[in-house]
Amino acid sequence: MTDIKNLTVLPRPRSAWQAMDAGFTLARAHYTKLVILWMGFSLPVFLFCVFIQVQLGWSLMLFVWWWFKPLYELPVTFYLSRALFSEPLSIRAAWKMTLSQLGKQFTTYLTFARLSTARSMTAGVVFLEQLPRQKRATRISTLMLVPTRHLVLLLSCLHIEIIISYALITVIGGLFLSEYMADIDWEAVILFASESQSLTAWVLTTSFTTFVAAALVAPFFVSGGFLIYINRRMQLEAWDIEHRFRRINPRGVSAALSVLLVCVCLITSEPTIAVERAQALKSPTEVAVEVQEILAQEDFGATKTRKVPKFKDDGDDDDDEPFDTSWLDWMGDGSASSFAGFMKVLLWLMIAVFAGLLIYTVLQFKQPNLKRANSLSRTGRDGEDAKSHPLTQNLPLDIVASAEQLLQRGERRQALSILFRGALRAVMEQYDLKVSRGATESDCKLSVSSVATANQQQTFVKLMGIWQKEAYANQPQQEQTIASLIKDWNHAFTGQPKPKIDQVGDT
Repeated sequence: MTDIKNLTVLPRPRSAWQAMDAGFTLARAHYTKLVILWMGFSLPVFLFCVFIQVQLGWSLMLFVWWWFKPLYELPVTFYLSRALFSEPLSIRAAWKMTLSQLGKQFTTYLTFARLSTARSMTAGVVFLEQLPRQKRATRISTLMLVPTRHLVLLLSCLHIEIIISYALITVIGGLFLSEYMADIDWEAVILFASESQSLTAWVLTTSFTTFVAAALVAPFFVSGGFLIYINRRMQLEAWDIEHRFRRINPRGVSAALSVLLVCVCLITSEPTIAVERAQALKSPTEVAVEVQEILAQEDFGATKTRKVPKFKDDGDDDDDEPFDTSWLDWMGDGSASSFAGFMKVLLWLMIAVFAGLLIYTVLQFKQPNLKRANSLSRTGRDGEDAKSHPLTQNLPLDIVASAEQLLQRGERRQALSILFRGALRAVMEQYDLKVSRGATESDCKLSVSSVATANQQQTFVKLMGIWQKEAYANQPQQEQTIASLIKDWNHAFTGQPKPKIDQVGDT
């Protein structure tokens, strides 16, 4: 079962733009697997369509491959639904889950809902929530009560896919098909009126580049829509509030008294806002009178005449000139060969520049580390030493004696505070350790564990646990426990010499 505490995305209210950005980040973290999942169903269909196109000359087979795109995106959706909650799902398992939903695919996104612009967002309702048709429509309407920007996501990914496709066509055509470009009848390419070998090679090249571009963009399109769907569920079901409540420790009697006090404060005899508004509503008779007055006004039902420009019909324009096809003749002669050679040199230069920029970007790029939301680090980049860190300021010289005096006066919390901060200062001074200014107790424990001895680590962890129970959980600790801790502290952190570096002399 999924659990909100295992979310790899911090559960908080987001706008649609922020949800899309979170989806792109999630897609980057699992990009290779998402591409493989998408190609599992897309590649067989694409090869089948290309085979039919070559054998029978059906140029519309690429449209058939495009129509089945929702089928290729479904295993990606299943995988993301598990990866979002840190649950492993193999590629084979995602494909099996897709095969089990083929019937529902053919009754939804492969027929009447194929042209839906919100399929990347609504696929979660259809295939993850498994709602009946009537409840499914109500659920989708609820999700889309606020702007979800799914149309912007679709158009953006579509334009990026077209740009990548045309870029690949230009590169492949200029580098590897330059000898065919002079022989291609470009007028026949536009009209699909030729079956020459050069034209067939060009059509196959465009089909291949279209497939590659779709494979590169599909993970971002599906993941962006999926996170928009998850973001709407977070807003409607208050996942962020539930996540915060799970991190709150129970306070026992004090919490029950607080709830009781709130309930008493809410009890009132005054009418609510809804009751006051209901009393202010007009009666049906008054509403009917106002409607008749509106209908009786002169402006109601009036008509106006406006003049708008009208385009001429084809038969009214005698100055039409025939379509200029001289550029097609130019592409068919030898000038196209020279142009192709120039483009080939230019493309090689662009590839060299692109390769350099790509290497530089990869060296500077760090893949996002999607850990659980409750383990996000709060520490900064710059550390402070024992003299400047806020936690080590205003401490007495004799930590042990001061802690014993505070304990005798019954000030347990102050005694534990001095012991904790004193232990941190002792480790920082002994090992020249630097700790971030905004570090929490857990961050301090990690820093101490990286340099301190085993005895110091054990004492520090024990001290931190007792301090957190006393300070945060409102669980009073026994004086004997704190007195024993003071003895352990004196043994672990008092009189520890700094580590020395052995110097090797000349032999």
